[in-house]
Amino acid sequence: RITGVTVNGNGTITISGTNFSSTGNQVWFTQAGQGGTGTPVQITNVTSSAGGTSITVTPPANAGPGDVLVRNNGTG
Repeated sequence: RITGVTVNGNGTITISGTNFSSTGNQVWFTQAGQGGTGTPVQITNVTSSAGGTSITVTPPANAGPGDVLVRNNGTG
């Protein structure tokens, strides 16, 4: 569960929440631009910190404004 998202000054984002896996998480973003396919932009094999309550990533260039989701390493 995501409880908050913070945009950091260095171009990264920190996602706060609960029950993130220690390794193997995926972070999904909405595609940038118009006419996207609906397929999320993904970062894979992301580790969490603080006991599975924090993830920090740099969004890919093709990620746009919209949703952010975390898929842990054992869920559908």
